[in-house]
Amino acid sequence: MSGHRNEHDIHRQVTPFPDLNGLEMHLLGVMLHKQIQVDKYLIGPSFRDRHQQAFVDHLNTAMPLLKDAFVACATLLVGNQEVQQVAKNQHIGHKRAASAVCSLRFLEIHHCHDLPMVLILGVAMVTFALHHSGGESLLCRHILGLTKPIYEDNHSLTHRLGSDGLSFLICLLGTQTVECLLRCQIPTIRIRASDVDQVVDRFIGVSAPLLAHFYDICELSRLIHHSSSRHGNGLLEDTIEQALDNVEQAVERWQPTLPADFLAGHFTPAEVVWMLAQAKVLRLTALLVIHRLRWAFGTKDDKALAMSNAILNELDLAARLAGWSIPFVDLAYLVAGFEITNCEERRAVLEKSDMIVTFSPRVLDSVQIWLVSFWAVRDTDSHRIYWNDLGSFLPES
Repeated sequence: MSGHRNEHDIHRQVTPFPDLNGLEMHLLGVMLHKQIQVDKYLIGPSFRDRHQQAFVDHLNTAMPLLKDAFVACATLLVGNQEVQQVAKNQHIGHKRAASAVCSLRFLEIHHCHDLPMVLILGVAMVTFALHHSGGESLLCRHILGLTKPIYEDNHSLTHRLGSDGLSFLICLLGTQTVECLLRCQIPTIRIRASDVDQVVDRFIGVSAPLLAHFYDICELSRLIHHSSSRHGNGLLEDTIEQALDNVEQAVERWQPTLPADFLAGHFTPAEVVWMLAQAKVLRLTALLVIHRLRWAFGTKDDKALAMSNAILNELDLAARLAGWSIPFVDLAYLVAGFEITNCEERRAVLEKSDMIVTFSPRVLDSVQIWLVSFWAVRDTDSHRIYWNDLGSFLPES
């Protein structure tokens, strides 16, 4: 009987939207029945049920606003390949994503309790964009722009968001931060490290405080880029040099602050290993970017290669042991790969990339294209290339 009630509830909820066809109604039902495949986006299966339930909870409370974005997202997450193919042939994902973007243009946040709904809408749209249509950078900036005034004015907001809302904020910030690091831009929000200290996040594990340090790196990268302060391998402005030293020292000192019950059985031993490995490679990635802000590619390579190899070895080992990749390490793989100069090692980096970069085929293509493009420039360009110059040499994703 419960199964019949569920089907009746879905039909009752969806029928007020005559623009949805039968397949789109089915895709919403997949969401409501928690039949979406989400494991590859999460740090471990312990988070699966909570993540699936978040979509159910928000659909039940805000279906008119979320239905288009969720249908688009469901075309990616539905496990039935035949349904996925039919949805693709009917261009359902793109049509619903376009409709959701139109709604997003007029979206306003009047109360902080609206924020979790807006954030999950953003995550659904960005997930679709990273698979298909592009535009994730603009989506992140728009959603985070709506969020920023509330976040900066309300220092208790992260507690009021709950685990779902905070994870979606972290997801959007993390996605935007990758683009900002590569394009010499600054993320919309600098997360307060104290807000995410001892947080165990479904996407970024125990590494969320590093987002504050990555923000500072982005800010310094842009400042250096526009300051014309280079003189050989040095920086002319002492204030910038000191700021760079301060960020580097902060990252070197950083270690994840684990909650008291971290090892109390909430997570499997494998998940604990993955989270600590993720923290290690993200910390090394930050240090490697700082190194390349200070020293051009092709100089001080010994230290850079040591960090690069440590990142690549950690990711390779974790993927082989787990059978799948740690999430949120695409940037780490890219940054480490930039350092490789040996042809055979470069070939190995490309061959293993599909085992590490698993978010979507589009993201994998971008990483491979960026690696090959930068290697070509590094091999032929006679100019010194620093990290803050990088965006000039990377094609658009």
